Amino acid sequence: MRMDEVGYVEIKPGIPPDPAHLVQLIKVMRNQKASMLLMEDFYNKTTASLVAEKAGAKLLVLPTDVGARPEIKDWFTLVETALKQMAEAR
Repeated sequence: MRMDEVGYVEIKPGIPPDPAHLVQLIKVMRNQKASMLLMEDFYNKTTASLVAEKAGAKLLVLPTDVGARPEIKDWFTLVETALKQMAEAR
């Protein structure tokens, strides 16, 4: 599976995006036909949900750490879980 990065919801980590940035990101996602928006499971998903919806993409909330979910007991299961989510969303 090939994945190309087309942008970020936050311009810089931890700094909330302004409306102009989000509008531009949605345009880029539409133009590039982005099918997924990936986010880490510890963030609030309100903004990411809105962007994904407006861009016509699926929002995937991915686990980021061992133990993030009860079934994720090691690094291999963490990676396998994230890859499985992405493959199923295609």
